[in-house]
Amino acid sequence: MSEDDLLYMLSNSNTPSLVIEYINKVILNTKTVTLKEDAGGGRPTAVDWVSAVGIEKLNFSRQFVLNGKTEEYLDVVLKETSVALKDLMNDSFED
Repeated sequence: MSEDDLLYMLSNSNTPSLVIEYINKVILNTKTVTLKEDAGGGRPTAVDWVSAVGIEKLNFSRQFVLNGKTEEYLDVVLKETSVALKDLMNDSFED
């Protein structure tokens, strides 16, 4: 990630949809995170994670609002991706 990319992300912290465009430079093998915009003009909600390899799509176990600073909500994206993967694995063993 270049310094320009980092500055762009940090300066657009209040607009998560602009920051998510650069997520592939922050989280490996990530094409994007699908966002659902708030009808009232609030912060968007993260719905799912899309892989940069193939056509893998992972629905988050719980949808969450991208609140706070860039580094805070990207950390939540990473953690919720791990939770969703663990839930998916646990579900596969139960079947």
